[in-house]
Amino acid sequence: MPELTIRVLEKLDPNEISIIETIIEKQLNIKLDKSRGEPNIEVISDTIESGIYTVNPSEDLYKKLINLRKIIREQIVEILLENKRPFLDDHIRFLNALKSVYMGRAESIWIFTTNYDMLFEVAASVIKIPICNGFIGTSFSYFNIQCLQMNSGIILGNRFSPFTQPVVRLIKLHGSLDWWKDNSSIYNTLIPEHINDSLERLMVLPRKKKITETLDSPFGELFRFSERIIGSACKYIVSCGFSFGDEHINETLLLPKLQQGKIKLTAFIKSDNTNLESFKQCASFSYGTQSICKKLNVYESTGSELWQFDKLVDLICKYSGVGGC
Repeated sequence: MPELTIRVLEKLDPNEISIIETIIEKQLNIKLDKSRGEPNIEVISDTIESGIYTVNPSEDLYKKLINLRKIIREQIVEILLENKRPFLDDHIRFLNALKSVYMGRAESIWIFTTNYDMLFEVAASVIKIPICNGFIGTSFSYFNIQCLQMNSGIILGNRFSPFTQPVVRLIKLHGSLDWWKDNSSIYNTLIPEHINDSLERLMVLPRKKKITETLDSPFGELFRFSERIIGSACKYIVSCGFSFGDEHINETLLLPKLQQGKIKLTAFIKSDNTNLESFKQCASFSYGTQSICKKLNVYESTGSELWQFDKLVDLICKYSGVGGC
């Protein structure tokens, strides 16, 4: 997050920086440190959003904050799109290992992510594993929440015979670089200009409190769907690198299920933080940081590297028995 914050701040002009400095000093009583990316982009976005809801719409500052929110979103997209050939190896190894583990079984591999990139989608195609992401179509697909539970197979007479292979069911809780909105219609495409020049990109900005945005379509549907799946079809969850800084995800999808004993959650995170305090009270929550691990309420002084995705993939590959993984 600090790296993204620094890069976004570098792209803003002096007037935009001045607005940020003013509102965070007024609301939070802290100074902006551009060189260290502090406060991070989540806090900055929360502060801007708070300003939008408290400033009179007739004031000039209101218009500036609305515009600044739009500019920050555009800068984040620009930064993410700069890498024309993203590193796919770890995602390919990850899905290939899981494909091997579940080969011959029609199992669902549930992946919940707040990332905007398309690495899982591309990796799934490379290793030829079916993926359901909530959209139906080809180069220009439309959103339908029900297709997250679709099964592939063949029809023989009056009988449907599902393929005996695992399926990735990908839920992107904060949107994607290739998601677009036109009035009430949601689309997935890399060529939006072929249909409509006025399509709006669908991405929830990095914020600690994202409740307002995640009530809108399709995010409201995705959260409600995830709430039903987690604790029923998905009872064992491993998180990698997630900081638990998103209060809506914590309070809607994770903590209630942990407290009810419906899931077991293992979190790999770089360092301990205050976001974990409520989770630590749950017996079915285990976690590992660089310096400490907690499993079944037993603490160990040895740390873990598994908060790094490539290290977690190494471990999964080791136990999957996939050669060359």
